[in-house]
Amino acid sequence: MKKEILNMDTKIITFSSLKLVCYRQVGDYWNLPGTWQKLFELMANQGVPMPAPIGMTVFHDHFDGIPMAKKRSDAAVYVTRDVKLVDGLFTYETPGGLYAVTPHFGPCEEIGTTWDKWREEWLPTSGWQLDTTRPSLEWYQGYFKLTPPELHLTLLCDPVCQAKAQG
Repeated sequence: MKKEILNMDTKIITFSSLKLVCYRQVGDYWNLPGTWQKLFELMANQGVPMPAPIGMTVFHDHFDGIPMAKKRSDAAVYVTRDVKLVDGLFTYETPGGLYAVTPHFGPCEEIGTTWDKWREEWLPTSGWQLDTTRPSLEWYQGYFKLTPPELHLTLLCDPVCQAKAQG
């Protein structure tokens, strides 16, 4: 059964920067589960219990005009102590600023549909436009392994700026 989005409850929030430990993948977003698995393995090898209190996917190229094969995305976690950066781990500091945030309830496999619908229906009439100088974020709430997929909560966060007047 296909779920329709009945309410696109969006908030404009000012985020502070956040320092993350990341593992990068380039290409199709459907490969992200393997990227997350690799991040968890590397973090566990460093003695960091997973899942971390904050986990998110950072989409550096989540915009039109960039071929999927070249899109960069990072599986990323916030940790409360320094971690030895090995085997492809690196730190990244998210840029702060204004983000449009909307919730997605349901399994990760359905997030793309929510992103598309949100950008097609909410964004054009919102008075905001995407700020392509900053990444989009999927901010995962709670412990997915302990929650049924239909109750997974993910905050979709798009960087925005005031839309330029057309004329």
